[in-house]
This record gives sequence, C-alpha cells and structure tokens, in this order.
Amino acid sequence: MHRLEERPGRPTIVGIRRGTGGGRSLILNGHLDTVGVVGYAGDPFSGELRDGRVLGRGAFDMKGGVAAILVAAARATGASGAGASVLAGSVAGFRFRLTRLVTRAAFEADPEWPIVRTLSAHAAAVLGRRPDVRGEPFWTDAGLLHEAGIPCLVVGVDGGGAHADAEWADAASVDALTEILTRTIVDFCA
Repeated sequence: MHRLEERPGRPTIVGIRRGTGGGRSLILNGHLDTVGVVGYAGDPFSGELRDGRVLGRGAFDMKGGVAAILVAAARATGASGAGASVLAGSVAGFRFRLTRLVTRAAFEADPEWPIVRTLSAHAAAVLGRRPDVRGEPFWTDAGLLHEAGIPCLVVGVDGGGAHADAEWADAASVDALTEILTRTIVDFCA
C-alpha cells in the first residue's frame, strides 16, 4: 500500500497485488469524496442499513462501489491463477500530455473491448440478465482514461439520490457488484 498526498488532506491510496501468472492487469478506481452535507435528511455518515438500502452521503456515488471493489479485490487475489490485480498504480514507461480543453467529452465503452465482454458475461451470470451497455451523456474520469487510449468502463450499484437530500444504495446490488467484480478480476487477469 502506498499513500500519495500531493495536496494535504487529499490522499490517494494505491494498492498493488501482483499475481502469480502472466495475466492482464486491471485498474479498479473509485472515490470517497462527496458533495456537502448541508440539508441532508438524517445522519449523512451513518451507513445505516434499512429496508435493503444503505443510507448515507456517498452510498450511491460511490462508496457502495468502492466497498464492492475492495472486497472483490481481496477475494480475487486469493483465487488461484489470478494475474496482476492493480487497484491503482503506475505503468513503467507510461507517458501523458495534458491539454486544456473548453469541453470534456462524454464517455462510451466499446462493447467489443475484452474487459467489457468479460464483465458483461459475469454480470449476466450473476444478475440473470445481460447488463445494459451504453454511453453516458455526462463527463466522467473514464473519459480522460479513454482519451489517453486506456480501455475502461463505468459500473456501479443501484440506488438513488446522488447529490440530493437523501442518498441510498441498494444493498443487494452492492453484493451483486462484488461478485461480478470478483469473477471479472479472476477471469480477466488469469
């Protein structure tokens, strides 16, 4: 584990788990920062489980997803044959150039990318149906990665109220996402 803190109070935690095989690497990325809590209905930091919902600021955007990422990474690294599982990190020889733009593009993953096909197959097995594969009309960090030539996709839990006075994540969808990610890591990185 590494702690990077370019700006005091805004750390980035990087965990790298090297696999035993020659499999592909995978970056699992999430954030824990949230919008403000003024006007939030109830305790914004409770994480209370009520009626199948996890309540609290960021439960849907995106602490439920981060919880699934962490559990899936821990489970997958214990599976035999898993390749290199990278939670976040750097790639030797990777170079980039930042350009200021007036606009930021929306994001759309190509359904034929190996990671999209792998995750979609495992999502179908866990959910009992094919997942929706679509572009997002809003800007995401994935748009930056895509523009840099790194295939990526955006997945998350079911829920609602992102940035609203009450936010929640469906607890069953957190469990389902954890299983989907675990299977995807083991399969993709094998």
